[in-house]
Order: sequence, then C-alpha cells, then structure tokens
Amino acid sequence: MLGNNTYNNLCEAIQAGADSSDVEAGACCTDDCSEDFNPVCWNDVTYENECLALCAGADASEITPGACSPCEDDCSDEYVPVCWNGVNYDNECLALCDGAVASEITQGICGGDCINDAISNTFPTATVVSIVSGYSNVGYGNAFYAVTLDFSGAEVVVYFDEDCNYYTMCDCDTTVDIQCAGSTNYLNNCEAECQAPGETITSGPCS
Repeated sequence: MLGNNTYNNLCEAIQAGADSSDVEAGACCTDDCSEDFNPVCWNDVTYENECLALCAGADASEITPGACSPCEDDCSDEYVPVCWNGVNYDNECLALCDGAVASEITQGICGGDCINDAISNTFPTATVVSIVSGYSNVGYGNAFYAVTLDFSGAEVVVYFDEDCNYYTMCDCDTTVDIQCAGSTNYLNNCEAECQAPGETITSGPCS
C-alpha cells in the first residue's frame, strides 16, 4: 500500500512515482522490472531502464535519462575492443554511448578468438592497433577484416577474410619488410607495388 493505492510489487510502486525512501531498501528486484529498453544513467553506470537503476540502489532524483556520459567525443582513444549487439567498438565507453548496457558488453571483438589467433599466428611480432570487422572496400576485393598492426613503430594495414585467413589480392607472401609508397606503409615491396602502382617506393617505414 502506498498513497492509498495498492501495487502488485514494490517495483510497480516505484514506477508509479514513489521515492526510493518510501520503500524497503533492496526489496525491488530485477525480476519485477520490465524488459523495456529506455536507458538511464546512475552513478556512471548505464541501466536498461529506471526500474533496474532503482533496484541497484539509485534514488529517483539521481537518475538521468539516456546512456551515461561521457559520449563519443569524451571517450578516450584507447583501443580495448569490446563487442555489443554484434558490433565492434574500440572501447567500452563508445559502446555505452551507442546505447549498450554494461552487462551485455563482452570484452574483445565480436568472434574475436578467430581473428586474434590468426593475427598472432601470421604476424607474431606485431602489436594490434585496431581491427575493423565487416570491412568492405571495392578497391581491395572481399577482405572482411582490416587490421592495423604496429611493427616497431611502423603501422601497416593488412587484411583477413571472413574465415580469418590472411587475404591479399596481390599474391604476395607475409614477409615483413616495411616499404613506404605515397606516404603509406606496406608490408613488403610486393604489396607496395601492387597496392600503390606508380608511386615511388622507398625501403623502410614512411617518415
């Protein structure tokens, strides 16, 4: 009973406008909340809806509508990839800004075991800078993953297909001998000649 009204459960009372101080702490549990996706922010955590935030201990006056700030412009450039709803994000902040719920985010890229294993097996000395999945570029065939790798300070983009096999239209091997052509680094001279026809090629990374 609240305000001369009877509710089936405490969550319904809170959703009807009750302040959390009017109900028993912890009595409202997530099983009683709806599955509606109307994200709110409380204490720097994004919840699917207000009921779930209240169940976590929020006071109604502390809850703000929408996913938590900071959003895209305020997120760092740190590359700690996460997956949400089948989409890759460079870090968790960017996923949250896009409407993700923290509990639904998984660490690493979507289906990441396949591509991460392929990268480490093909280029064991490289450090992964970024992985773009679902990559599509008419000028470079049907590569699915565009992977930026760092070889001792020289960043190079290489490609893998949807099955995580190294992909090249140039019939080149995976020898790492960085070449510069048109201000872009290429894995080796074969890739530079193929991908940058007509450009002057110099040995070593671009300065």
